[in-house]
Amino acid sequence: MIRWTPRRTLGGTLGGAVTAAVCLAAAPGWSMTVDEAWQAMKDDYAALGMTMTSGSVDKSGGVMTVSDIVISHASGGSSITFDVSTLTLTETGSDVVLTRPDTDGIGFVFRSDSAASKPTRIKGVITDPGGRTVVSRQETATRYDYDASRMTVEVTSLKVDGEKLKGAFNLEMAGIKSGLSSDISNNVYLQTLSADTMSMVLDMKDPRNSRNAAEITATIADFSSDVSGDFNTLIFYSPEALENQDISAFSGTYSHRFGQTEMIIHVTDAGESLDMQIAASGADATGALKGGTVTSDVSIRDAGLTMSGSDIPLPQIKAKLSELAYGTSLPLAKTDDFAPADLRIRLGGLEIDKAIWSLFDPGAVLPRDPIDFSVDVSGKVKWLANLFDEDEMLSMIDTDDPGIQVSEATINELLLSALGAKFTAGGSFTFDNSDRTTFNGLPAPKGTVTMSLTGLNGLMTRLAKLKVLPKEQIVMVKGMIGMIAQPGEGGDEYVSQIKVKPNGKILANGIPLPF
Repeated sequence: MIRWTPRRTLGGTLGGAVTAAVCLAAAPGWSMTVDEAWQAMKDDYAALGMTMTSGSVDKSGGVMTVSDIVISHASGGSSITFDVSTLTLTETGSDVVLTRPDTDGIGFVFRSDSAASKPTRIKGVITDPGGRTVVSRQETATRYDYDASRMTVEVTSLKVDGEKLKGAFNLEMAGIKSGLSSDISNNVYLQTLSADTMSMVLDMKDPRNSRNAAEITATIADFSSDVSGDFNTLIFYSPEALENQDISAFSGTYSHRFGQTEMIIHVTDAGESLDMQIAASGADATGALKGGTVTSDVSIRDAGLTMSGSDIPLPQIKAKLSELAYGTSLPLAKTDDFAPADLRIRLGGLEIDKAIWSLFDPGAVLPRDPIDFSVDVSGKVKWLANLFDEDEMLSMIDTDDPGIQVSEATINELLLSALGAKFTAGGSFTFDNSDRTTFNGLPAPKGTVTMSLTGLNGLMTRLAKLKVLPKEQIVMVKGMIGMIAQPGEGGDEYVSQIKVKPNGKILANGIPLPF
């Protein structure tokens, strides 16, 4: 389920209370007074399911100063509170500028009091000297534009499951431009955020054993984010709020982009150590919720891993990957008809360091070409129960029905290329959900899949040379393959067509299985 976070980002409009929020590029609008700006802020927080309280309000001409501002949200036994303290609103003639004293940070407290665990408390402070927000109006929307040269989030106290932890957590962002456009009357919410750099430091120590610790540092360049949706979607992302809701009525999208990224991890455990360095040239993550279907796509480019440690038999282990991608589309709403769904995974250009190869192949017998793997499967599915109705989901547990049905599936691509061999497959099937006897409780399939395998004989010869695969097993493997496959056009190629018939019979190249 997509977890939207704009409730917290609206806090960013108050001088950066949380990871900020920007609306669209500035455009000429209508003039706004401090009273209108203050009321709009209260309305927007209320529309997002948050509570905002304040103390005294002093107004002199076009300047309003509000003290003791507290913004909070509670859901499912958890709550988060921001102590904004003092906020000054100043009219400019066309819009209103929000500022806070540079000496004041924004304190925050997160609490979780689940019945299944001990309480968790996180306290911290957000600082952004010189940060400011411009509030303006355009037609029916209120716009908030925030910028700051630097923002720091520091955790000052951390207690997890009732136990106080030692350590530090700091998040710093530089060159921040963010904004938010809130149009309550038309049920539209838009948010953007960009930062030249982001850096994080996490340094934790075991309170019972000082020899156990973990230190993580991460840096991200050229970060940007866009989120849009309707207020219903932004509000109803907690399990309690989603209970019995019509998910097909919600809509929203998100897009996150990361530039050069690096993470360094150092872990010690009873004197043993592990060090990892992970880097990537960039990454993208996009997703949407519309018409009861959630879609998600993630892509990481030019990733690299370097690892060393007490239990690693080499000074270093290195690997790199040109592409790692994942995508999915899945209906979430309970419907009478089957709905499209798909899954895509891509792992491209995996290269392993020569030092690792030398452990089991010092003579370079095996080809060391980059490894590629990809799968692309689509089909149609139908939920038999409402995922957001607890009673319906519990009732499915007491039955043999899995709660979801598949009517058809297509293998658009299945590829594995490694060690000089390459396997591909494709095909499609339909499923008879009324027939669960022919295949022992599974819906009866009908369809065909075509497969191709090249380079297998060469690979087995090399494995035999390495004494990994005994010669007698090579004969057995070739015999088994010969039962379900036939030679292809190439000198080292096998092809096969597997067909499943409605009566339960399986044919391999027209010959029934089992033989």
